[in-house]
Amino acid sequence: MRDVSLEDTFRHHFTTRQFSDGVPTVLAGTPVLSVLEENNATPITAGVSISVDRASVVGLNEATIIATAANGYEAGKTYAIYISTGTVGGVSVIGEVVGGFTIGNIADMVWDEVLTGATHNVSTSAGRRLRQLETGIVLDSGTLDAATSNTVDLETGVASTVDDFYNHNLLVITGLTGAGQVRVIVDYVGSGNVATVSPPWTTNPDATSTYDIVIGYAHAETTSKTAHVGLAQAGAAGTITLSTSASAITDFYKNDVVSIDSGTGEGQERIITAYNGSTKVATIEPNWTTNPDSTSNYIVEEALSVADVFAMHHSETAADNLKDDYDGTGFTRANSTIGTVTTNTDMRGTDSALLAASAPTNFGDLSITVTTGLVSLLVATQASIDAIETDTNSLNDGAISELAQGVPSATPTLQNAVMLLYMALRNKLDVQTSGTDALEMHNNAGTQIAIKLLTDDGSDYSEAKMTTGV
Repeated sequence: MRDVSLEDTFRHHFTTRQFSDGVPTVLAGTPVLSVLEENNATPITAGVSISVDRASVVGLNEATIIATAANGYEAGKTYAIYISTGTVGGVSVIGEVVGGFTIGNIADMVWDEVLTGATHNVSTSAGRRLRQLETGIVLDSGTLDAATSNTVDLETGVASTVDDFYNHNLLVITGLTGAGQVRVIVDYVGSGNVATVSPPWTTNPDATSTYDIVIGYAHAETTSKTAHVGLAQAGAAGTITLSTSASAITDFYKNDVVSIDSGTGEGQERIITAYNGSTKVATIEPNWTTNPDSTSNYIVEEALSVADVFAMHHSETAADNLKDDYDGTGFTRANSTIGTVTTNTDMRGTDSALLAASAPTNFGDLSITVTTGLVSLLVATQASIDAIETDTNSLNDGAISELAQGVPSATPTLQNAVMLLYMALRNKLDVQTSGTDALEMHNNAGTQIAIKLLTDDGSDYSEAKMTTGV
């Protein structure tokens, strides 16, 4: 059965036949079609028309249906097309069903279809692809058994019984009480299906709340990627001891960003340069301004790009410090060395002393390691840009000298090629026909700089390559 969209206009073809022998026969008697909606005794006649013997073929009929809401059609319904007036071979065919259609049913059926491995497992099929995609995103779905301000009891019989199975993933309340809230699962006890979340709920969910557990590593408040959330055990000038639930894998958090979310040292962010999975001690750069302690709640997030590092709260201070350090007497920040720049203190000129300077190995306040090669590349790139700008300005604004007397090169520079064309168009040209025929090119002063020998025997004409003038 055909499925159409509401507001569509479509055509339906059918054949009428002689009852006695089945031969296609014209639908006569001023035929009329009507459409009947499921469980509705009132037929639809608006927007229904018929054309008989289409393409001059006897018995071939075409119905046109304008399936608009204004004509009485509804999405999600099934309709039958029948003959409400007409005869075939002198016999009435009123009530004969000649077709049917649905409006929006197939699309609804596709979206509502339950995707299972038993029914939708054809290799590379859309159903299988959707199942695989969903499996890679949603770990579990269900209805909560209970909840508190920072915990939930996941659905018994559905949730995993393995401890820490859902740690670091997202719990999304999808329906009813507390719908729309997203929190990070920081701990999970499989025996009771209890997940602890952070931060606490704004509106506590309850036993009516539906949920999804989604792979995401996205913090509910910052939406940046989160690897771990917890309460510090201790802190020192250049370290922080993460909670006992932190990863046991050494360097698991290396190059990530640790942020003090609340408690002592709140608002600070640092790069983790090393991590000991046994002791849970993360080494950071630069040192803390205020050392965290056992009251400090922290978030460990992936540092995805240099832009993320420069977006940290202390970057403005780092930029100010860096500016102050370039004072014309050399860069002296700890762990960094840049030679003295004596004649170019604003770093915007062309003094070559900058290019000869040693590159920094570490900008401490920026919390980012910079290699000599990178700095050299940046300096060289700027020098190249300046040179290109100079050359471009010279090409646009500089005068081009006239060509001297001689044979024009077969591989000229761009300037010489342009000047040769310009001189040929602007200056004096002589065509010598007495003696040796030749085309003579002159400079602005009238001196002959080049000639082309000409030959013309009345049928063929040719010009030789240019030679030097005389």
